[in-house]
Amino acid sequence: MKQLGTHTARQKRLSLSLLFMLCSVLFVFSFFFCVCPFLFPL
Repeated sequence: MKQLGTHTARQKRLSLSLLFMLCSVLFVFSFFFCVCPFLFPL
């Protein structure tokens, strides 16, 4: 039972890190899309 609890905790932490990575990637993409048109006007 204890092993199952640690497994779920590790899975939750992994999902949280994946969610954080996804949010940071989306933030970087939105930042580039907002800034690049001003830096490189087409």
